[in-house]
Amino acid sequence: MMITIFEKDWSQLDRQQKQVILSRPKFAKQKATEVVTEILSQVKQNGDLALQEFTSRYDQVEVSQLAVSKNEIQRAYDSLSSKDLESIDLAIQGVESFHRKQVQADIRVKTHYGIECQMRYSPIQKVGLYVPGGSAPLLSSVIMQAIPAAIAGCETRIMCTPPNQQGQINRYILATAKLCGIKSIYKVGGAQAIAAMAFGTETIPKVDKIFGPGNIWVNTAKQIATSIAGGPSIDLPAGPSEVMVVVDEATPTAIAASDVLAQAEHDQNAQCIVVANSYQKAQLIKEQISIQLEVLPRREIAKVALNNSKMIIASKTQDQIDIINAYAPEHLILLNEENETMALKVLNAGSIFMGIYTPETLGDYISGTNHVLPTGGSSRSYSGLSLSSFLRTTTIQKSTLKGLEQIADATIHLATIEGLAGHSRAIQTRLRNSTEVTS
Repeated sequence: MMITIFEKDWSQLDRQQKQVILSRPKFAKQKATEVVTEILSQVKQNGDLALQEFTSRYDQVEVSQLAVSKNEIQRAYDSLSSKDLESIDLAIQGVESFHRKQVQADIRVKTHYGIECQMRYSPIQKVGLYVPGGSAPLLSSVIMQAIPAAIAGCETRIMCTPPNQQGQINRYILATAKLCGIKSIYKVGGAQAIAAMAFGTETIPKVDKIFGPGNIWVNTAKQIATSIAGGPSIDLPAGPSEVMVVVDEATPTAIAASDVLAQAEHDQNAQCIVVANSYQKAQLIKEQISIQLEVLPRREIAKVALNNSKMIIASKTQDQIDIINAYAPEHLILLNEENETMALKVLNAGSIFMGIYTPETLGDYISGTNHVLPTGGSSRSYSGLSLSSFLRTTTIQKSTLKGLEQIADATIHLATIEGLAGHSRAIQTRLRNSTEVTS
């Protein structure tokens, strides 16, 4: 089986058919919830011991020391070539440049006579960064999380990532963490890593907010952990990778096919959607995907992902826009000639890549935008990771006596409408005792 082409034009489909075509792969959510709930419970109760047991079970390796030593980090850094370090540094520069421009100034506004309101930005104190390390060393995920966390000024920045079967962390991940200023790194992955950062263990500190992409187990763990009283907040739903590619007759088929496979090789649960303006174009791209797939080193992973993937025929531009907004893709690649005009009409997408010279790969590594993005249609309400994800706001207000007198009557009236007499008295008491208060 291969990527499926739906031959009927979008305009000829009924509502139910459209919903079926835009459906995402169904994962064993109930089973994942049951397994993850037990993992969270065990880690909360048994700390490091539970982490070591789960690492043995799921990663097939015994890890006696969960914390990565300074020597391990230094050895990893020293093992990298100058080309390695230059490339990583260039990626860091791009992400740092883009995210530094997102720094917000505190605001101070006089909303009424004698009343001033402020909004102050401050960093989240303790953040936990999760970096997937399964089938690929995702050093880019270190950069995407660690750089904005550093710019924001988060005091405690820890990182969890799974060990390999030798009990080691990939050297590229460790070296990148060092370059990004991450000093506390732990050899633990999956749902158990999220549990450790959510509750804290003997070795791993509890954090205020958890960041990072992951598989269904990691994503489920994040969602459950944040729902527990006293649990951490999380960045966003960032599950299996997905892409939507829009093409027209002028789009080079080889480029469109390469963009599909770039996502398909990520994960067996990835989904790729191609929106073509004709069946003939879709067929040509499908043929090109088959050709390129044969020389792809991760083709076995990509083959499974392609079984989850689809090609939709939509000859009308408005239908294409409607498809994009209905699906709400994590990544949207516009390879059509109308890409700039279309991008302005897109409401729901994690990140948009315009034109044939802008592969999604740039956003994954080096252009500067963040690649931790909402998946599963959650870009309708979530944004991708940014500097603001690592900040929180505090509002401050102060009123003078004259300011309070100016708005007291209206405020008391509103409190009376709501039936909250105590609210009214808090104002009336101040006015009656204004001489005493100001003296």
